[in-house]
Amino acid sequence: FGLALRSLNPSCVRRFDLITSWNPESLGIGESQWKSPIHVALLDEITSESPTPLGPREDWFGMALKAGMKHFPERLGLLFRKFEGKSACKIAFEVLGVDKAMATIRRCIPPSDNHPILHHALEYAPDLVDDICNYYPDAIFLRDSNGYKTSQVEFYTQLRRGGKMFKDQARFFANATDEQVNTMDPKTGLYPFMLA
Repeated sequence: FGLALRSLNPSCVRRFDLITSWNPESLGIGESQWKSPIHVALLDEITSESPTPLGPREDWFGMALKAGMKHFPERLGLLFRKFEGKSACKIAFEVLGVDKAMATIRRCIPPSDNHPILHHALEYAPDLVDDICNYYPDAIFLRDSNGYKTSQVEFYTQLRRGGKMFKDQARFFANATDEQVNTMDPKTGLYPFMLA
């Protein structure tokens, strides 16, 4: 894990690629108290003596995200992995600004690749959906690996978070489409009326 962090530097791209190819888990896939490279790229203090790289943060963020996409495309390169309660995407928006962060994200996750980025945002970072949607407008119409549209993912995510009771929020259920009501939640295997 330390080798990946120490080689996270735009001048060491080949070394970083070799280490992460040799051990993809060094990108921080498991639960750990340590920051993953994508978080180190955005959060660590930069000095000439530090193991973290010098140069524009978006370069290191892009390096970590690109490696993540190579090994974990189903998790969108760990873009929504959390450290201390914040996803890497949210931290990138705060540190780099939305425009620079999204430019880097679009370079690593091109809109033409049909990755369901909005599905992930709805589930793991709902506060970022509007910003991401501005840069990935076609993702609204994509289906995820379960065949669900973003509206279905949003519906089930809200149900899973709790607090949706028919007695208190009948309108939420009344506005549900037939497609949302007639399909099972992919995570729980339950129908909406079973989750309410």
